[in-house]
Amino acid sequence: MAAMNGDADQASIIDTRLLGKVATFCGEETGWQDWKFQFVNYTGVCRASYADMLEFAPAELTEITDARLSQDAKACGKQIFYMLALLTSGPALGVVKSVPSKNGLEVWRRLVKRYEPQSMSRNLGSLQEVLGFRFTTLGHFEDEALHFGQAVLDYERLSDEFVGLSTLKAILWATAPLELRAHLQLNAQTYGTYEDMRNAIVEFIYARRVWAPVSSGGS
Repeated sequence: MAAMNGDADQASIIDTRLLGKVATFCGEETGWQDWKFQFVNYTGVCRASYADMLEFAPAELTEITDARLSQDAKACGKQIFYMLALLTSGPALGVVKSVPSKNGLEVWRRLVKRYEPQSMSRNLGSLQEVLGFRFTTLGHFEDEALHFGQAVLDYERLSDEFVGLSTLKAILWATAPLELRAHLQLNAQTYGTYEDMRNAIVEFIYARRVWAPVSSGGS
C-alpha cells in the first residue's frame, strides 16, 4: 500500500490529445491483455504515478478503501475511475459501476482479479500455448518470435514460474524452419538467454537477405 501513497509527481507535459484515445474494453477476455497494456501506458503518459499505482493495486488482497489512501492517492484514484468509466463497456463497465466510491484503484484490482484469475486451468492453458507453439518460415520468424516471447511472459506472470532456457531452446529447435536448425545446433551453447537466441537468429536471417544472390534480367 505504501507504493500507492507515494509523493505527488509532476503531471505529464505531453498533450494526450495528440496520442489519440485508447480503445474501449468491452469485457472480452481475449482482448484484455492488449487493452491493459495500452491503458496502463496511457495513464502513465497522463501522470507517471498512475501507472505505478495500477501496477501495485492488484497485489492487494483486500478491498482498497479510501480510508487506506493518502489524499493524493485518493485524487489519483478518482481520475483513474473516470478514465475506466469512459473506456469500458459491457461486463467490464459493470465492474466499474460496482465500486460506488469511484475509487479507480479498487476498480482496477477487481478487473485484474476477474480477467486474470490464478487458476490451474488458466495456467495450464497458458503453458500449452508455449509448449505447442510452432514457428513456420524464416520470413515470419521475427513476428512469431515476438508472439512466442509474449506467450512465455504471460505464462510466467500467471503462474509465478519460469520457463527454463533449455525448454525454450528445445521448443525453438524442434519447430524452427529447417534452414535454422543446423545454425541453432552449432551455436546452442553460446545463448545465455532466450533474447540472445532470438537476436542471433534475426541476425542470421538478415545476413541471408544481404547475401542472397540477385538475379539480373537479360538485355
